[in-house]
Amino acid sequence: MIMEKTKREEASFILDFKKNREKQYYQFLKNKKLRLRSAVFDLPEFASSPIVSFVFLVNTQNEMKLAEAFIKKQSAKNDVEIALLCSESVELPKLNEDEIIVHRSKLKTANHATSLNQLGVKTSGKIICLLSNFGSLEDDILFGMVNSIKDSDANLVCMHEHQKRFTGIAMASDTFYLARGMDELIQDLEIGLLDLGLRMEMLGCQISANNWPMPKIPLKAEKNSRAGRFTVNQGSDSFTGLG
Repeated sequence: MIMEKTKREEASFILDFKKNREKQYYQFLKNKKLRLRSAVFDLPEFASSPIVSFVFLVNTQNEMKLAEAFIKKQSAKNDVEIALLCSESVELPKLNEDEIIVHRSKLKTANHATSLNQLGVKTSGKIICLLSNFGSLEDDILFGMVNSIKDSDANLVCMHEHQKRFTGIAMASDTFYLARGMDELIQDLEIGLLDLGLRMEMLGCQISANNWPMPKIPLKAEKNSRAGRFTVNQGSDSFTGLG
């Protein structure tokens, strides 16, 4: 009887210990997210930056027509920056860029993740939105993501989905640099977007997506995140960790 009582008391002590540790853990996560609140909306040095930079991958001439229509629709807004990454076969239209910042770049490598990331680094918006499928573009969804990030009390990362595939990601620009952008060693663009989202979540960011986390995370993205590979290593063939 004495042994059973000892076991019960020990179990109760362990249970209380675990509850306290769990409470401390969730408090840590809460504080971590608060510390990660983006500064780009509040600091004066970012006052002249556009609200959002859209970086679009354009694969076909039909997608370019959609991009051109989107740019003309946004021409009345001076707080939007648009960067177009086009395949070599796509003909660039003539655009009036007086009222909107437009970057246009030809795709020079087979690795779309590398090119999309490098173009994203050149943008200056407070929020960066990388989109790989222009056919899935819906204005209300895109600007809904922008407003969610702008109004969030902590760093919020929004994943854009189309037909159950990740086709885009939006985040505050300092979050993008904190996670070191997309990994150029991952050639599959969907896995590259997912990998970036996973690394941001590991840093304490909140993820907003209909299907997150995915039930079957691609092995390459999972390994990359577990190994703590936070560096893009542009122009290098090896990973470099934070340490």
